[in-house]
Amino acid sequence: MGIDVRVGYDRGEKVTSYEAIKHLYLATKAGISPSLGAYGQELVVHNFEEDPKAYYVSLFYHSSGLTKEFKQIKEDGYLAYYPDYIEIKQSEDSQYGSWWITSLTGLISRSVSWNKLIPDAFDRNKFNLPIRRWVMYHENLSGVKRPYATDREEYDFPINASQKLRFDYNMKPIDELPVFPKYRINRKKMNLLRKENKEFPQYVEAMFKLLPPLTREWFDIAEKEAKDETLDKKYRMFLGLLLAEKQYNGWGYLNRDTGLYELNLSNILERFDWQLKRSHPEVLDKVQ
Repeated sequence: MGIDVRVGYDRGEKVTSYEAIKHLYLATKAGISPSLGAYGQELVVHNFEEDPKAYYVSLFYHSSGLTKEFKQIKEDGYLAYYPDYIEIKQSEDSQYGSWWITSLTGLISRSVSWNKLIPDAFDRNKFNLPIRRWVMYHENLSGVKRPYATDREEYDFPINASQKLRFDYNMKPIDELPVFPKYRINRKKMNLLRKENKEFPQYVEAMFKLLPPLTREWFDIAEKEAKDETLDKKYRMFLGLLLAEKQYNGWGYLNRDTGLYELNLSNILERFDWQLKRSHPEVLDKVQ
């Protein structure tokens, strides 16, 4: 009696029963039909005396090869198959998914759209936002897998470092799935922040009216003056706004007939508001 254990990223069958993973373990232990994944890496199923009812699939490789020790697998991340459920654990220091998880469970790792989690302008690095997410892909009526399907996604949840999740063998969650964190601006806090900094926009408006024709040479000088700490800090901040706005949309501001840059005051004031938000993450409230 033979069993096909060729399970890879884009081929093979999902493991949908405890008996199936047990057969895979016995087959790989006997050296029958060694499985190769998308990168030519071998699928090895482990059974440890520390946890004899579970069959483990290690998800991460080291320079010395596939992780094989129980303690290291528990730290690195794994798929563990128990009689009644499957447990998935991410590594301690990684938020990325594994293609073995996709092969064996049907969950696929995708990137997270951060603009759905946090308003624009805020520094995303100051928040503990997930990098990747799990979604469940689907099969069409012919049984063909659609790993990049965007319709009828059954699950969509973040991959957090060190998280453990349990599913039954139909890949229905047993544990409550994690949710994406979401932030929104606290209007009262933001309005107070703008009020505390209202003098600088007024300064910008006054200085903007005094600007000479904005040539390339003028911007070259402004770039040097913006770094000169002997000059007034407020003036250097003003120059910094002009330089940032020019860099963002330089060709759009350039009048090719005159060779001058025609910056827009309202855009410069919006840029200051953008910088204000970015440097004050405390005006955000976590709503989920």
